[in-house]
Amino acid sequence: MSPHLRNLRRGLGASALSLALYTIALMCFNALMLLIISMEEGGQGLTDYTMEITKSVILLSEGTGVDFQTIHLTLIPLGLSLLLIILVRAVSSRFGCSLIGYCSGAVLWAALHLWMLSTLSVTVVGTSTAAVLRSLLVFSIGYLLAWLPDTELADRTGLRNWTFVSPEWRRAIGTGLFVGALMVLGLLLVGLLVTVVWCVVNAGTVNDMFPLVGMDTGSAVMTTIACLIWLPNCALWALSWVCGGGFAVGGTATFSLWADQSQAMPPVPVFGIFPEAVQDGPIRVTLMLLPCLIAMIASIWPMMSPGRFDMLGIGSGGRLLSWDTVRRFGFPAVSLCISCIVISLVVPVMFLLSNGSLGRERLAHVGVAVASSTQAVVRPSAIGFLAAWLLTAVISCLRFAVLQLRRNGKDDGVTDRDGAADARPRRMASGESSRRESQESGGASTVKPRTSRSIASESHHPTTKEDR
Repeated sequence: MSPHLRNLRRGLGASALSLALYTIALMCFNALMLLIISMEEGGQGLTDYTMEITKSVILLSEGTGVDFQTIHLTLIPLGLSLLLIILVRAVSSRFGCSLIGYCSGAVLWAALHLWMLSTLSVTVVGTSTAAVLRSLLVFSIGYLLAWLPDTELADRTGLRNWTFVSPEWRRAIGTGLFVGALMVLGLLLVGLLVTVVWCVVNAGTVNDMFPLVGMDTGSAVMTTIACLIWLPNCALWALSWVCGGGFAVGGTATFSLWADQSQAMPPVPVFGIFPEAVQDGPIRVTLMLLPCLIAMIASIWPMMSPGRFDMLGIGSGGRLLSWDTVRRFGFPAVSLCISCIVISLVVPVMFLLSNGSLGRERLAHVGVAVASSTQAVVRPSAIGFLAAWLLTAVISCLRFAVLQLRRNGKDDGVTDRDGAADARPRRMASGESSRRESQESGGASTVKPRTSRSIASESHHPTTKEDR
């Protein structure tokens, strides 16, 4: 078999198997949920809608809304979208990826969705072409995530191969992208943790709402599990709420740190987890400072790390004002600016994908205000980056000052010891000269002065040969 034909078959197999596994899993869950609901509520023939609901959920997870009588549903279940992308990536990696395989898989994926749209009794929002393009986007993301990391294109376009850029700039760009991605993950983790806290605190409210809508235990459990597909959406709403932006359930309810207002909100049990306003001012301020703290934690390490920017190593040559100091302070600032750009681009896209509608009129918009929520998240993050840079700069200057004082103290000690060592020989020399002078003066004092009597005696009794 030729390599081209083999790649063609692999692409078709990856596309067909991915969609088949995804459809079978959704169909089994929907059939079980409808069966339990029909057994508890006494409905007849609910399981007949299994395939219709499954097709609608598949299209909805790919970004295509559906209209069913009074229901206008465009709220994308981001949980299912992520699972589908992961599934396509895993299956494509198993089969092997290539350009021919991608093209053949995309054609089969589009054909299967066209067949799905033609057999669906539920009206879709928008045109069939737009629905197919959205589905192809999901397939392309999953397939390219499996294919591109192993290609030569990824190696050529990597930062390590940017020979036209200096190593300092490559390090700054790479660190900025890394810190930005780490910051986004930290924000998502905060939103997820806040959602879990909502679920734990308001579990009693949700349990009280099930009897009000006539749900027994089995129906309550299955519908709760089904609502987990919107967990990422709720986590993003929680992120906006904890940063001060808030979110709304159409025109029926608004939730923020300062107020929670609801007027005739639909009796959906999952809405019971939504929070109340925070009355304690210090707690509210602490929650709003979480993005700032995350930004500081994520950015301080690369600025202090010797393998990154090593801002603590300023003045290693004994000078604070030098080009080395400018580089050590300038490139971290550039890196943090890149991180801010990453957050400013990713956060509004996530907020936009989390929004949608659950109906018309009052429920036409469910989610966050993208502009205000983005500002509430990005602004404290930028302040955190700036605070981390300033804090590291102050610590670096203080460290340089301490090291300089120690160095000056050591130099002064060495100078004093050298001076003391030079002073000892001088003192010894001065002592010896004084002793010599004293001896000479002492010797001179023992010589008796010559008088007339001594001169006369010397003439009769000579003491030296010359006198004799």
